[in-house]
Order: sequence, then C-alpha cells, then structure tokens
Amino acid sequence: MNQDAESVTIRGIEKSFGRTKVLRGVDLAIERREFVILLGPSGCGKTTLLRIIAGLERAEAGEIRIGERRVDQLEPKERNVAMVFQSYALYPHMNVFNNQSFSLRLRRMAKDDIRDRVNRAAKTLGLEQLLERYPRELSGGQRQRVSMG
Repeated sequence: MNQDAESVTIRGIEKSFGRTKVLRGVDLAIERREFVILLGPSGCGKTTLLRIIAGLERAEAGEIRIGERRVDQLEPKERNVAMVFQSYALYPHMNVFNNQSFSLRLRRMAKDDIRDRVNRAAKTLGLEQLLERYPRELSGGQRQRVSMG
C-alpha cells in the first residue's frame, strides 16, 4: 500500500522472556512490495517478532534493516513502521480521517500532504465515503481497514 515501502531484512533475531526462549536466530527477508503472512500457533513468537520490528520490544541479538538503514537501535517513532492490533486501537472521539491522519500530524507533516496520504489510503482501502464517520458508526471490517490505513 505504501508507495515508499522498502525491503525489510531480519538477521539472527533472538528474544527471551525469563528462561523461555521465544525467538531463536530468526532470519527473514521481505522484498519491497512483497506481501508476507506470519502464521503459527499461539505463543510461537509472531507478535513478539512484529513488536521487535516496530520497536515496541528490544531483541537480545540480531539486527533489523529497513532498506539499507539499520533500525533495531532506533526509537519506534524513528522507524516509520505501523502495527495494527487485533483490537483496532481507534480513537472513539475522532472520525476516520482524524484517526488515519493522527500519526502524520504527530510528525508535523504538511496539511496538504496529510490530506493526500489519507485520501490515497482511503481509496485503496475502500473508505472514501467513510472519512467523516466515527468508529462506533463502522462495521468490524471497516474498523479494521481504518486501523490499517
């Protein structure tokens, strides 16, 4: 969806919680515009790996690169990575447009650029007619698409 998306390279990622080793030397290469699904049973480390990529957890070993840039030592806000949680994490007091533009406004992006990006994402996700609605006025699938946007 993101036209500026770059490749993601994960090398040797390791993570433990106490004595429980959750990730053991995970290697993964995701090419630009490639669609990847992580699939596995509960507790196998899928969410932990995604949280490490996003910067919400620290790996004990390994590295993560987005394009040529190593990001595993950067703060989450510096990585330009988003995560959609199972519970949609939408602000109930904000309409669809404001929910989708929130992180862009935090980055102090120009208003015209914000409008263009939100409109482009809304078109891609089939949300163009819903930008003024609030989360309580949306179906579950629509909420999920807003979260992705």
